[in-house]
Amino acid sequence: MILKFFFDPLTLAIRVFAAMFAGHLLVMVFVLGGEFLLLHAGAWLKPVSVISFVLAIGITLLEAFIQVLQAYIFATLSAHYISRSLAAEH
Repeated sequence: MILKFFFDPLTLAIRVFAAMFAGHLLVMVFVLGGEFLLLHAGAWLKPVSVISFVLAIGITLLEAFIQVLQAYIFATLSAHYISRSLAAEH
């Protein structure tokens, strides 16, 4: 019972951190890949860098949507954990 008070917030924090880290990592891969292609690739790969930057913007918008969804899940699970801890044991 005591462990739930520690592990429930920990699992929520890990969930939010993992979602944010994965989204930031994807954006970083596309931006750095596009920058490398733009600066160091041959002339025939330069248009691919523009596609990479456009995909990075799209992934940023997707990441924002996922973070809003994660905030909703965080609030819902927090409310559930609090109500579970305050409820009388049967």
